[in-house]
Amino acid sequence: GEKMLSVDIEKMPSFNIGLERGIQKGIQKGIQKGIQKGIQKGIQKGVEKVAVEMLKLKIDINIIQKSTGLSIERINEIKKSKNGASR
Repeated sequence: GEKMLSVDIEKMPSFNIGLERGIQKGIQKGIQKGIQKGIQKGIQKGVEKVAVEMLKLKIDINIIQKSTGLSIERINEIKKSKNGASR
């Protein structure tokens, strides 16, 4: 009697359709998150590059901070780094 009532849900077509849809949604969300992270990283690198150029021009750190939105600490790190204004 138990065998007659048991159902292997994984063999049902609707299970596979639902599983496939779930996988596709997960992939899409992952791609969107990755794109967003990449964009944010690119923007951050661009802002830091602007700060480097401003440091090379000997622009006041407070002006750089206001112009880029970077913290004074981050600007000082950039200034000290090999990629900063010391080139």
